Amino acid sequence: MKGTMSKPTVSLDRLTITANLNADDFNRWERDNRHLFVDAKVAKTKWGYPLYRTAYLTPDGTHVSLDKKEKLGSTHQIRLQFNPNREPLFDDDPGDITIRLLTCLKDVRITGVDIAIDYLGVRIHEYDFLYPRVQRKTFCTGFGCQESIEFGAPSSSLKVTAYAKDKQRAKQNQRILTVNGEMFIPEGDEPWLRVEASMKNDSILRNDAFKGLTVFRKGSFVPPDGMTSGMAENLTLISINPAYMDYPTVHQNTRDDWRKKLLKGVNMLEPHPQKVYEDEYGQIKEAIDYLLSPVGNGLSQQARNLLNV
Repeated sequence: MKGTMSKPTVSLDRLTITANLNADDFNRWERDNRHLFVDAKVAKTKWGYPLYRTAYLTPDGTHVSLDKKEKLGSTHQIRLQFNPNREPLFDDDPGDITIRLLTCLKDVRITGVDIAIDYLGVRIHEYDFLYPRVQRKTFCTGFGCQESIEFGAPSSSLKVTAYAKDKQRAKQNQRILTVNGEMFIPEGDEPWLRVEASMKNDSILRNDAFKGLTVFRKGSFVPPDGMTSGMAENLTLISINPAYMDYPTVHQNTRDDWRKKLLKGVNMLEPHPQKVYEDEYGQIKEAIDYLLSPVGNGLSQQARNLLNV
C-alpha cells in the first residue's frame, strides 16, 4: 500500500533473541552460509575461556551472531536480531535461511524489542518533547532544527527516541510493516515523525513504555499570570506532565491551577504514542509470536511468559 496514513501505525522495528544451538547444527549452518559472512572476532568469557564470535547478515536483513565457546561442549550460543521492515519475515517460505535456522534453536529467550509508532505529516521540529527525570540528548541539523531527541542513558532498559524518519529516505528504501502484517510505503517528501521505544531486560514489552512522554506543539500555551521568565521551563514541565507535579517551590493549589489553565490551550500530539501502543499491544505480542513460530517447542519459559503462550 502506498500513500498517506490516516492514523499512526505500529510496527516491530527490531526483535533480538538469544538461544542455544546444537554443535552439529551450528557447524552445518556456518559451513553452508559462509557467503553471508560479515565479521569475526575473538573475545573472552567471564571465566577467561576464548569466545569465537562470527557475524552474518542474511538476505532478509537478519543479523546472526554465532558464539562458540571452546569449553562449552555440544551446545553453542546464537544471537539473532530481526528487522521485519527490511524484508518481511511473515512469508512462510520453508527454504528461507532464517526460518531454517529458527527450527534448530533451543531455549529461545527474548532479549530486546523495539516498537515504532509512525506519524506521517508531522514535523518533529514543530513539537516539544518532555520526559521526567530521564537523561535527554538532542541532535540537530546545521540549521538548528531538531532531528532526533533521545530519552534514556545508554545502559537504560527503556529508551524512547523521537526522530525525523523522512530524513532517512535518501539513505535507504523506507517501508513500514505494521504488526497487523500490512505493508505501507510512504511516498513523496511528506514529513514523517517516528517515536520509538527500545526495551530490554526487565522492560521488555512493558505496557507503559511511552507513558512518561509528553509531546505538544511549540508555542501552543500561554503562561498564566504570576510566572517569572526563570520559571518558564519548570512551569511547562509541572503543568503539561503530571509526573512533574512534585515541583517543591510552588504551592499545590497553584500547580493545579496552572495545569488546568495551560491544558486548555495546549495542542498535544494526538493520539498520544502510549494510546496507540496500548491499542495494538495484543497485536504486537501476536506478531512476535508469529515471527518466532518456527521455533516451536524451543521457546524458553521467559519468552512464553512475555508472549502469554
